[in-house]
Amino acid sequence: MQKQSLTMLGFIMMAGVVTMPLAHATDMLCEDKTADVQEQLEYAREHGNQHRIDGLQRALDAIEAQCTNEGVLDDAAKDVRESQEEVQERQADLEEALSEGDAGDIETRRAKLEDATRELEADTNALNALQNRLAD
Repeated sequence: MQKQSLTMLGFIMMAGVVTMPLAHATDMLCEDKTADVQEQLEYAREHGNQHRIDGLQRALDAIEAQCTNEGVLDDAAKDVRESQEEVQERQADLEEALSEGDAGDIETRRAKLEDATRELEADTNALNALQNRLAD
């Protein structure tokens, strides 16, 4: 039964990677980052916060000089790959615990696998959202 659960979990994770469901709102392309910083900069100027203005201007300059949508996509894809590796490691850890039969260790490793799986799903969603936005 536990082996079947692990197989099903693997299938669900792969389905998520293949279909790449919709993303969460924190994912931003370069133009979004620029607009967000400009909005914060305007607010800082309205309130005379020179220290904040200086920091936001540096951030804006860096975004404009270095940010590319392809770079943002590359970073998101890297996050997905790293999350997939983490899930694989956690899966192996759980399988080892199952073979040893320690109930406490099994539950701990199962919880860690679930956390890693949620992170993979979030990273996959983020990548999908970015790809969809660039496709539009």
